[in-house]
Amino acid sequence: MKRANWKLYIMSLFLALGLGIFANYAVYADSADKVNVKVLVNNVANPMTNTYKLRISPKSSNPAGAANEPSEVIVDFSGAQSDESGKVEKDVVIDFSDTTYREKGVYEYDVEEVFSSDATNYPVSAKKYRISVEMKYKMGELVKTVYGLGWDYDKGEKANLVFDNVTKMTYFAIETRTEGAQADKDEYFKYKVVIDGKPGDKFVISGQDAKVVFDGEEVETTNFYEVKEGGDNYVYVYLKADQVAKIGLGCPTCADGGFGQIPIGTNVSVEKIGSRKWQTTINGREVIFSGKIGLAENGAENMILVVHKKNFDVALTGILMNFWPFVVLVGIGGAGIGLLMKTKKRNAEKNS
Repeated sequence: MKRANWKLYIMSLFLALGLGIFANYAVYADSADKVNVKVLVNNVANPMTNTYKLRISPKSSNPAGAANEPSEVIVDFSGAQSDESGKVEKDVVIDFSDTTYREKGVYEYDVEEVFSSDATNYPVSAKKYRISVEMKYKMGELVKTVYGLGWDYDKGEKANLVFDNVTKMTYFAIETRTEGAQADKDEYFKYKVVIDGKPGDKFVISGQDAKVVFDGEEVETTNFYEVKEGGDNYVYVYLKADQVAKIGLGCPTCADGGFGQIPIGTNVSVEKIGSRKWQTTINGREVIFSGKIGLAENGAENMILVVHKKNFDVALTGILMNFWPFVVLVGIGGAGIGLLMKTKKRNAEKNS
């Protein structure tokens, strides 16, 4: 009995040594071999079109022997629709299922956003996380453990990986000009402005006079545009020659020039109301401006230029005043011809 126990002990010792020799070449992954990542984008005007890239960088202090490590994750938001709060989100994973390690220890990786297909309007997040994969022996075998929580460098604590992006905000401006010899620089023009925002959005309007006179009536202007739930989402803006109204520019009197309130890509429209005495063009050709606003480039604004030309006036008789010179000439010419014919007739009667 003792001899049998002695033989069993010897066999167990050799088996343990054998497992120890080959352990470095035995790699197994448990079921949790992925790290979940959530990517959010706020203040989105539908639909959103942008692609982000996450980079996974191994730390230089990692043990050697890693193969097939994940290096990047593409997050495509093309055509994404936002929820009621103007937010879109995508869930992606960092997959270590094909990664192999030949050394025990902890392998660490930094994860950060490094690319945006439209970085001007959709800048990358500044967040940075550290994730870990640990290789350790279990029952003589080298087993991989991927930890789902990362280390948040900003907060200094473990956390889920969330990249919270913010869309750049902008504003637009309406400039009024008048042309023509008979143009009245003090006459106010009325514009219907529509912004396709989400209910609850509130945008500052600056540049209008507090009180104006339009069509003979005194009107108090408003300093805000508010998007209402299920309501008529428009506002009237009143401007006279050489005035500029800025819509969606928060704190326009601030030293830094203020800040945009309207998400880039938002649909807006501007339409002149009333005053048929003027020939009006918007941005050189349109009678009504309608389109998406983008982020101002090279310091330029999203300017909507409205030009009114006073090239005719309507007289009480219904005859255009610009045609009066021709009417007078025709009248003088007709009178002259009539006088000439009458003179010829009189001379003919005398000679007969």
